[in-house]
Amino acid sequence: MKSPTCFIIVFSIFLNMVVNAQPIVIKSDVTKGCDSLSVYFTYTSTIYPVTTIKWDFGGGVTNSSATPTIKYSVPGLYSVKLIINGTDSITENNFIEINACDSLIVPNVFTPNDDGFNDDFKVTSNGKSVLQLRIFAPTGILVYKSVAKNLKWDGRLPSGEKVLSGIYFYTIENADAVHPINKSGFFYIYR
Repeated sequence: MKSPTCFIIVFSIFLNMVVNAQPIVIKSDVTKGCDSLSVYFTYTSTIYPVTTIKWDFGGGVTNSSATPTIKYSVPGLYSVKLIINGTDSITENNFIEINACDSLIVPNVFTPNDDGFNDDFKVTSNGKSVLQLRIFAPTGILVYKSVAKNLKWDGRLPSGEKVLSGIYFYTIENADAVHPINKSGFFYIYR
């Protein structure tokens, strides 16, 4: 049989943990990302019973679901507030960070034959970062390198000589963005 002193100490520790516990904790699957990021939210609570839930995600976006998914399209820092049963609430300041990120479209073939159609290898980007493009011949030799926001190559060596038809390898990287880009792949030159 346990002594009353032991019971009082254990009960006191348990009571202290419950009293000092956060009654509501907001959780999300991610807290940082690029524009057009969908974030899944959940919460834990010591409040019982839960009769009403109201989320405020900033920018006028609210929700009353227990586990909402919210899409953030505009870069910025967002605070998230959760109100349970109309009175108990918690606010997480600068909880979600959304950054403007680059998007790239890279061609898989181009025809630098001077016919005015598809003559350049153009990487389409939203121009948010300075990008570095490197192109390698089938032998692995670097044939072209450029650093710019808008990338374009005419299929010529620095000497002006046209490269041969074939499969080439590219790498695209950025060094000035919050979310780095490391993209690589193959494309075909057809003359």
